Amino acid sequence: MQASNYLTMVPNTEGGMFANHIEVGLYAEQTGPSSSTYGPRWTEVGNSGGKTHAITQGIDPDKPNNVNHTYMTIRQASGDQWDVLYDFNWVGSTTDQLKVPRGNPNRIDIGLEVMGSST
Repeated sequence: MQASNYLTMVPNTEGGMFANHIEVGLYAEQTGPSSSTYGPRWTEVGNSGGKTHAITQGIDPDKPNNVNHTYMTIRQASGDQWDVLYDFNWVGSTTDQLKVPRGNPNRIDIGLEVMGSST
């Protein structure tokens, strides 16, 4: 079973439901009866597919610690790319986002996704 708590940001919605976008969030996966993997990561989906990056900043980001964390995307001052931040620290930048037309609204989805069987 896999569970994700994520934020998806689509800076240019002209591409429809499957437009280039950025996802950032916390992912957990049950790997056996008593084992699991856990950790923050971010994904960029662009013209040539998607690429996922583990977030390794901070102290043991791959272990549950009962602390709230922040996930942010901020548009860079020049160009059409975005910086990704975790706990207010830079963790990477996008390279394949579409130009954002003037006055174009972003689409932001926040959610919990659970996949697979719990048995």
